Amino acid sequence: MKKFIRISLILVVMLVLLRGYIFRQVVVYQTVGHRVSYPITNPDLKAYLNAHACLSEHCSETEIVNRALTLTADHLHFTAANNSVDPNRLYETQAAHCVGYAAFFTTACNYFFKEKGMDDTWTAHQHIGQLLCFGLNVHPFFSTPFFRDHDFVIIQNRQTGEKIAVDPNMYDYLYIQEISFR
Repeated sequence: MKKFIRISLILVVMLVLLRGYIFRQVVVYQTVGHRVSYPITNPDLKAYLNAHACLSEHCSETEIVNRALTLTADHLHFTAANNSVDPNRLYETQAAHCVGYAAFFTTACNYFFKEKGMDDTWTAHQHIGQLLCFGLNVHPFFSTPFFRDHDFVIIQNRQTGEKIAVDPNMYDYLYIQEISFR
């Protein structure tokens, strides 16, 4: 019995530590469309982002992405209800589904890039996606319109073409920072 408990505990710890790697191997996001970006019009949202901006003069794109993910996860909570997807409104309501999470993150990320003078090099774009689990599209298995797609964000270096994909929802719930996409 002790051996079984020890092996089970080791497996659980490995799953927790390798959750990002395992997720990226099992789930791939496929872009099926794009969404527009929102400019910041809410002074409270702008103040919130300024209060939590990277203070270092030389913030890397990774630090900016991680900061935007953390702020999005800290400020929003998930809801399946139909609500606004405009980050300016989401700052007030704090309730969002995947579209709102991705919009809030995209706006925060692009704002930080602009503030650090990196917007000529780096940009974040919100994508409408389909989740492929072991290569199989999972969306047809759900009958509600809520599960017809799932939004995520691709951060791209305009000069090198390097791309980083994130799902702010997965970060909020599982602390998975990068996802696989095609």
